[in-house]
Amino acid sequence: MATTTPPEGGAYDLVVIGLGSAGLIAAELAQSLGLRVAAVEHGRIGGESLWRGCVPSKALSASAHVAHEMRHADRWGIVPAEPEIDLAGIWERIHQIQEDIAGTGTDPAGLRAAGVDVFHGSAALGDEGVVEVEGGPSLPTRFALLCTGSSPDVPPVAGIEEMGYLSTETIWSASGPPASLLVIGAGRTGCELGQALQRLGVQVTLLEREGRILQRDEPEHAAVVANLLREEGATLETAVQLERAERVAGRAVLHGRTADGAAGRWEADEILVATGRRPNAEGIGLERHGIRVAAHGVVTDGSGRTAVPWIYAVGDLTGRAHFTHLAAAEATRAVRTMFFPGAQRGPMVVPRCLFTDPELAQVGLTEAEARLAHGNDRVRVWRRPLASVDRTRTSSRTAGSIIVVTARGRIVGASVLAPAATELIGELTIAVERRWRLRDLAATIHIYPAVATGLQQIAEEAAIESAHALTPIARLRTRATRRRGAA
Repeated sequence: MATTTPPEGGAYDLVVIGLGSAGLIAAELAQSLGLRVAAVEHGRIGGESLWRGCVPSKALSASAHVAHEMRHADRWGIVPAEPEIDLAGIWERIHQIQEDIAGTGTDPAGLRAAGVDVFHGSAALGDEGVVEVEGGPSLPTRFALLCTGSSPDVPPVAGIEEMGYLSTETIWSASGPPASLLVIGAGRTGCELGQALQRLGVQVTLLEREGRILQRDEPEHAAVVANLLREEGATLETAVQLERAERVAGRAVLHGRTADGAAGRWEADEILVATGRRPNAEGIGLERHGIRVAAHGVVTDGSGRTAVPWIYAVGDLTGRAHFTHLAAAEATRAVRTMFFPGAQRGPMVVPRCLFTDPELAQVGLTEAEARLAHGNDRVRVWRRPLASVDRTRTSSRTAGSIIVVTARGRIVGASVLAPAATELIGELTIAVERRWRLRDLAATIHIYPAVATGLQQIAEEAAIESAHALTPIARLRTRATRRRGAA
């Protein structure tokens, strides 16, 4: 066993394993509290979000958006033009953005300058209160925070491992994408990358196992996204059962069954796997401490605590939802719970997002979930199509709508399919978290014209309806007051 090397002055207060989004937030927060902090990372600091997820995919979508606007510039009275796509140049831009972000405080030197001891290598839980660094020291600590993230989950298709495939781990390391692509999975990753690549000239075929895409979102919004993908030239098939994969003359071929049960064959230059992610729970010493790992990930409470008091886990490793913003929030809560126990609030309300064009953002319950939880007669659904919102009319972006779900008069969920929906969902997340009524939103002045004006219109509609319902009661009270005064 490696020699235990405590920092000067004793053990660490916190050792973070994994320096992705969650790990970085945790290390920096703990250090800012004056705690002794160490962090261990076996790869590049920044994790999945910076190198394989949010950052490269949003940079790709930005380029794809420009290409799409050029093709359809006649919507705004401008002569359209077919863009000349430089895929190698786009990939170079993506890599440059990643390096720029990596150089702004997420490098080892920057963390060390901030007071965090950084170790490079694989780490695992050792004896109680010790984290062991492979080929390095053992680090004594009061607490350990596991932030090891997740990896692409590969579907059980015969032959796919042997023939090879692309994933979000590998597609960004190339100099550009292939000319055609079979995307397995039409969830958030598949839809977002599929739309962007199709707009950049890659012929995309999306193959989804379920009967519709985006199972967790409002069906009417999922249907709009599906129609947009098809209108932009992508092939989208649902209820597909894939059976085997092979290479024929250098091309990737998938075999399976179509929605009607007929034999299906799909062919492209490469395959992109986008069927979800699995937690990176192996090799970090969980079994040594009897920490339970369920199908979704490491089992924790609402503050990241495992069954072992000094060991916490957050982010993709726990499998609650694979979002950078959730990982960061969980890391913050975990650190606060370690050092300020009892200071945390209840369950988190977590918005989720799909960065297609238009964006799709959702928080809380869908209509179906609300009816199941509260009963049909207690649920009300409010809708505002973008075709009736002045801001989206003026920008010729009217595909989509705002949906707000109330139960017993309080906001329990919302879904927004609109340009910059991810900016608007923050207000609705607060509304769900604080159990606001729509009239609470109506009392807030929103800028006109904006997409958020549509939300204010919904709120005002509810407030007016409520006022009308109270009018007869108000009249009766007025009459009663007058009679008492006359008496």
